[in-house]
Amino acid sequence: MSTDLEKNNYPKASKYLVNGALLTYIAGMLLMIAFCSPYWVKSYDETFSNFKNMGLWEYCFQDFRYPYYQFDHLFNGCHHVFSQEYYVIREWLLPPWLMAVQAFVTMSFLLSFGCQVIMAMQLCRWPLEFVLRYEWILSGIDFICVTATAISVIK
Repeated sequence: MSTDLEKNNYPKASKYLVNGALLTYIAGMLLMIAFCSPYWVKSYDETFSNFKNMGLWEYCFQDFRYPYYQFDHLFNGCHHVFSQEYYVIREWLLPPWLMAVQAFVTMSFLLSFGCQVIMAMQLCRWPLEFVLRYEWILSGIDFICVTATAISVIK
């Protein structure tokens, strides 16, 4: 019976870690929604534009004719940026600044997810000895990952 009490007699996660982890999980969910959303830019219906909307990874057109394409081809519907449908206009769809945005958001998403895994380990205290021994280092890694995520999303 005393061994059970001794096993559970370890410092619990601080309220700052709990609150920080909660904010990080909420921010991670919002980042995931933004990462997957096809509505980063949307045209107004009143403009009668052939461009409908675009996300980070998807474009939507309706009867769009690319003027520099030698064949008369209309682009219709929503397709992934790297799909076969948009192969001929991929260089036009992906300017260097958009590829940089894709890289930064992908890096932010991966750093945020890794940070969330580390914070979950700290909150659950699993593995116990490792977390208790290296808690300050893990907290520093969390801080660096969250800061890098915030900086890359802001840029």
